[in-house]
Amino acid sequence: MDTIERAWDQREDEPGDWFRIFKDYYLPLGSERSLRNAFEFYIRVESPEQYVDLDPDNFKNIPQHWNSFADKFEWAKRALAYDEATQINYNEVIVNQVLDYLRNNAMTAARALVDALTNDRTRVQAANAILNRGGIPEVSEVNIRSAITVTADDMAEARKRVEDWTQNKSG
Repeated sequence: MDTIERAWDQREDEPGDWFRIFKDYYLPLGSERSLRNAFEFYIRVESPEQYVDLDPDNFKNIPQHWNSFADKFEWAKRALAYDEATQINYNEVIVNQVLDYLRNNAMTAARALVDALTNDRTRVQAANAILNRGGIPEVSEVNIRSAITVTADDMAEARKRVEDWTQNKSG
């Protein structure tokens, strides 16, 4: 069976120690990735006693052989390929969260709307929710990983996009 080579895998001529540094200290830095930060991370983990004694300004000038290996083995280019391959598709996450929310709360929302439609004080607001938001109350929110907040308008738009996409796939 042939193995698929990924840009961030060890290269044939790449020494194991340097690949380990690339994999363990350079790749994980993500948006904070730089050779300087990787060197500091390496020293902090591999030589904690040396790290404590070093002046932070000493990390500005990393050893030249680090630059040489990073250039020779294209660390920046390989890390970019890694980032692109492992990036989370947040649009897909949001659509899935919205669909789960709608599936799990459809009956509760329907009952609340029926109750609201029979109440003189909330009848107009409930009708607007049905017409404007597909029955999802305006104050509804779904939190995704606590970093992204999806409002009722976002959910209605996502539902419309999913419906349009489904119709285009089947039609």
